Amino acid sequence: MISRKLLIAIILVIIPVTVIGLYLSCKATSVSEEIIPKVPTYEVTNYIALLKIVGSIANETQVWDLLTKIRFLKSCEEVKGVVLYIDSPGGVAAYVQEIYLAIRDLDSCKPVVAYVSSMALSGGYHIAVAARKIIVAPASMIGNVGVIGFVPPKPTPRVDVLETGPLKQTGLTRSSVVEAIKKLLDEFVNAVVSSRRVTIPITELASGRIFIGLDAVEYGLADMVGSIFDAVEEAAKLAGVTEYRVVSCEELMEKVQTERVEDQCEEISTDIIKSIRQALDRGHVMFYIYVPPSRVHELGTELVATEGLDVVSTKYSWRSSSEGKTVVIDLAHTTSLYLDEVEPLIKYLLSNNVTVLYLLNTKYIDTILEKAQAYIVLAPTKVYSYDEVVKLRRFVEKGGKLLLVADPERGNTLAINTLASTFKIQFSTGYLYIPPYSIENQTNYRDVIGEVAQEHEITKGITKLLLHTATYIQLGTDYIPLIKVSAYSTTNWKRGEYVVMAVSKNGRVVALADLSPLETAYVSEFDNEKLLQNVVKFLMSNEAKT
Repeated sequence: MISRKLLIAIILVIIPVTVIGLYLSCKATSVSEEIIPKVPTYEVTNYIALLKIVGSIANETQVWDLLTKIRFLKSCEEVKGVVLYIDSPGGVAAYVQEIYLAIRDLDSCKPVVAYVSSMALSGGYHIAVAARKIIVAPASMIGNVGVIGFVPPKPTPRVDVLETGPLKQTGLTRSSVVEAIKKLLDEFVNAVVSSRRVTIPITELASGRIFIGLDAVEYGLADMVGSIFDAVEEAAKLAGVTEYRVVSCEELMEKVQTERVEDQCEEISTDIIKSIRQALDRGHVMFYIYVPPSRVHELGTELVATEGLDVVSTKYSWRSSSEGKTVVIDLAHTTSLYLDEVEPLIKYLLSNNVTVLYLLNTKYIDTILEKAQAYIVLAPTKVYSYDEVVKLRRFVEKGGKLLLVADPERGNTLAINTLASTFKIQFSTGYLYIPPYSIENQTNYRDVIGEVAQEHEITKGITKLLLHTATYIQLGTDYIPLIKVSAYSTTNWKRGEYVVMAVSKNGRVVALADLSPLETAYVSEFDNEKLLQNVVKFLMSNEAKT
């Protein structure tokens, strides 16, 4: 057993050692605190918030969620500045404008700096110009200022559906869509020029051109080339803060326990074509959006009601006549045309005591050609077989007349060229246009003015024509140019004089590079109707040279 004296001695040794150890420990702690700075904790601080706009803007819930975030950032006092991260091709015009106005309102309270990593095209760029400054990555894609509008298909009257007015089902006509597009383009251009020091002509700005980030800065569409870190620093500088924390909008909303809007409808599509189709299903027809050229054709089914032929073949049945001449309209090779659209052509044929026959199946081509004085081809979408080309060539050689009408708006010119080439003419690809905001520009940039190239019975009484989305014709030496256009071509992007109508010297083949003069929507423009009358009269005349 340990003696009492020994126990007391041990205690007397332990206590001083413990005290000295505690002192040294405290001293070491205070020294380390002086050397290693304390990591700050953020309870209430200055924030630079990051708000993302990624993908196409074509869903109501997506837009509402974004507007909720913008409203939160505006009301949150701790948020001193906002970096708007954009990677978007745009979307529904109404949604884009709503977001643009909300961002502009936010920027009036606290600085917003837009940063573009990949693309801010069309509506994406429209939103960007609401920010106080735009910073872009060097290879990003900027611009594509413009509008896409979808013309509703014509409704077909049904026995089991009654409506109160002719526009109840569609609400819009072609002319009202064209007018709306022009107004929306004006709004877009004004938004850009009022906030940016753009150094390129408005005509080039409104052409839909895409600029890489480096060029966008040079031409005033953006302020500087940089990274997202530069955008953060710029937002802090504009806000006048030196100490701040960068935080995503979502993180900040969770911090203050703000409920986010959940997606209560179908999944938001990240596919641009699917997004457009979803928006079309909801009734939207106007878009500030960029569609990659390789995917534009996927929108075709939304633009054209191909089932129309089943309707028009019953509405315009075979018309019999015991006298007069016969004209065949080829519907077997087209899937993009309502006969209602070329009603003026049919009207003038019938008023000249002409029997109009419609070729719906090529197996009857021999029988139908035996009765015909003239054969009319309207913007075909199906190629002609070798056998069909031979039969039509023989028809012309025997004195029949052929009217070939191309229309780039309804597809490429490959189909019609499979027939036209045998008659030594070729319809070009692409179309003619006048840049927006040019003095010569009409309602739409695809509207061009046709003028007489050479006097002929077909051009008698013609001063000028309005053509919409015309291509041009390359002629052999056996043709006379009738109508020419001074415009730009999307084939070579150059301005020049292009032939849009011609007739063969033997008077048997007439070529027209646009359907507009025959269409209901354009026949009353300028001298279009007079040209139509002259063409019908020429087709029915016997004045053809051997």
